[in-house]
Amino acid sequence: ISNITQTSLTCTGTILTDNFELINSYGICYSNSDNPTVDSSIAIYSGQSESFSVNIVELAPSTTYYFRAFAKTPVGVFYGDIINEQTLDINLPIVTITNSVQYPYNILISGLIDFGYDPNGLSSYGIVLSDINESPVINGLDCITTFGSTQINNNVEFPINTTGLQPETQYYVRLFAENSVGISYSDTAGISTTSTNIIISTDGAEGYYNQ
Repeated sequence: ISNITQTSLTCTGTILTDNFELINSYGICYSNSDNPTVDSSIAIYSGQSESFSVNIVELAPSTTYYFRAFAKTPVGVFYGDIINEQTLDINLPIVTITNSVQYPYNILISGLIDFGYDPNGLSSYGIVLSDINESPVINGLDCITTFGSTQINNNVEFPINTTGLQPETQYYVRLFAENSVGISYSDTAGISTTSTNIIISTDGAEGYYNQ
């Protein structure tokens, strides 16, 4: 078994026969119970080769599966030995601020979020900031939270705007993201709003996940 991810893997088997014409189909059967059969889930190999590999997808993360090769013939089904493997765990998201544009009463943030291989994606994301708290958190004291309202894609840069701020004020800003494992925050970026007639663009306010 190779190429293991949270939801997929590659399983390799071997069929030893002198006559492939006697085999109706063959491949890998698998299950999260310890005795997989062709009545469980199966991945059929479409070619004719003694050694073969099939990609198995739509698995659940952090789950042990049992696999074995099978071959269907006119006289019955033949099975190989059972092996097991566990899919990988879901990770916390990784959150990065990539750019900011400052205005007198709002800050436009751009960022990237690695969803942490969660097949269900994110349950929420957004900006949290404070002019007092240097490590702002959701629902934290003196913190302002703006939740993202549009669908975003894994590791694709996106913009999000926070409003209602005071001109010429420094804010401690973090992006956040939540998946089924928990909440992650970017590094804190110190960003100041402008006076009522200046706009400033700042690149490179990068971060990584921290709690």
